[in-house]
Amino acid sequence: DYVRVYQIEKKGADNVSYPINYPKTQTVTYAQRRLLSVGLDDNLLKVPNSSRLYNFIEEPVLNVVQGQVVQPKFDFSGTWMHGFVYLDLDGDSIFTPLSPKQGVQPALSELMSYSFYSEGSEAGSGYNSVGTAIPVSGRNTIQMPTFTIPASLAPGLYRARFKVDWDDIDAGGSTVLDNDILRNGGAICDVNIRVEFPTGVGSLSFDDDDTNPNVWYDLQGRRIAPTSNSGIYIRGGRKIVIK
Repeated sequence: DYVRVYQIEKKGADNVSYPINYPKTQTVTYAQRRLLSVGLDDNLLKVPNSSRLYNFIEEPVLNVVQGQVVQPKFDFSGTWMHGFVYLDLDGDSIFTPLSPKQGVQPALSELMSYSFYSEGSEAGSGYNSVGTAIPVSGRNTIQMPTFTIPASLAPGLYRARFKVDWDDIDAGGSTVLDNDILRNGGAICDVNIRVEFPTGVGSLSFDDDDTNPNVWYDLQGRRIAPTSNSGIYIRGGRKIVIK
């Protein structure tokens, strides 16, 4: 008997699913700044309408495997902005960043990578997403560190967000008075990312009683005791996420 853990899909182009803090039809107001493409490693996707604040590229998707280290990239025609990337790990149609401390991410944060964030420092210095300290003089950077696709993330289709903004981890775009994403010429682009098993791993095999709700497995197919620990598990043949 087999249980294939595939196709976890959440889509939505309105402002209820994967919302932003502005109308999704909003045009940009900073003519010299445009987000032209986004991607991972050498796979860049062209932004359909660079005159819009928000774009969604439904296809083609970006393909990755569990545990892969990826390099997020922007093609942005501007300077003095910062790059942020989010991944909807739990499929709830919203990106949930949690406040980092000196660049260290809380375990359940869906903010995967960023080039600079001051964490509210009055001095104006800050950190990137791997904890590198960045002085005030180094804030002019959109280049983000690599991040790792979680090895425990179940294969399927996930939504990711690439955002160009100024010193703000809000996935919907900064609304800071006189320093918001629209005034600063930032942009947001959502894409679909397909997570797959590493080469040679295609399915998980379970016992005959795998539909029993009291029977639990981890994503390596190992039977485990019922747990309340955070993570992704197979219970009764179905994927569950415990926060």
